[in-house]
Amino acid sequence: MLDVDTFLTALYATVEDFCQSRAPKTRPGPEASLCQSEAITLAIFARWSRFSSERDFYRYATDHLRGAFPSLPDRF
Repeated sequence: MLDVDTFLTALYATVEDFCQSRAPKTRPGPEASLCQSEAITLAIFARWSRFSSERDFYRYATDHLRGAFPSLPDRF
């Protein structure tokens, strides 16, 4: 079984390849703190059965994923 870091790295690489194959979209408003690949990777990872809720996932991400996603926004 893969550890979380290895899984996230493989998932991010797959998502990044997918995003690079699409034309970038420009959107109005302020710039996002996470790039599209990071946001999609976190969304897929959040659907992993280990997390019982969005709050449970965000607690995990805040405690364990800041190194991989340093611009992860704070949740208020």
